Amino acid sequence: TNGSGTIAGANVTNVTLVCAASTYSIGGSVSGLAAGKSLVLQNNGSDNLSLSANGMFSFATALVDGASYSVSVSTQPSGQTCSVDHGSASVSAASVTNILVSCVVNTYTIGGTVGGLVGTGLTLQNNASDMLGVSADGAFSFSTALNVGDDYAVSVRFHPNGQTCSIANGNGTLSEANVIDIAVSCISNPVARFAYVVNASDNTVSMYTLNASTGQLRHNGYVEAGSAPSAITVDPTGKFAYVAN
Repeated sequence: TNGSGTIAGANVTNVTLVCAASTYSIGGSVSGLAAGKSLVLQNNGSDNLSLSANGMFSFATALVDGASYSVSVSTQPSGQTCSVDHGSASVSAASVTNILVSCVVNTYTIGGTVGGLVGTGLTLQNNASDMLGVSADGAFSFSTALNVGDDYAVSVRFHPNGQTCSIANGNGTLSEANVIDIAVSCISNPVARFAYVVNASDNTVSMYTLNASTGQLRHNGYVEAGSAPSAITVDPTGKFAYVAN
């Protein structure tokens, strides 16, 4: 200060020289931030910086040479998670421009629990595409995660052998959490206790005991034609007819 003027017959003694340390800005770039979203960064636990678009950024507070900086995400954008690379170091006589903030859309899994399963072959599906084979009771989760706001619709693609399974809480829209409340309940199918095999050539009827577990028949003798139950159902294999007793 007072560094210029005109000498007026006396020595000039009021020139003042003030020195200050050089300061450097701290910044970098943001990528992956979805339109309409915003995040808040901070440096060294303060100096908050709100960002709502991809591109270059710089904190308002500059730092002196040798000072440490540590950039972190203070507030994540809704439905996204942002991470920071090259966020911590010391200033080295130059502005910092290599901090990378990368944002991705959050994904969550779709799952729940299975109960009552004793048969084999149960296959679940989500949105009529993502298939999942289940072999035992307990928790399950589909391999394909979904984005926030995506719809899910879980159904039974194939029922287990000898059983029928139903689903509760199988439909919804994904929020910011894994879905874990889908309930799959399996029950054993009713099986006829006795079977009646009709011989078309002579109209004789053989009576068998039907093993509900294995489906095997045990011959228990013959019944007279016409005395067998009138409502006889043909087995899908076409090998015998049976009724519930």
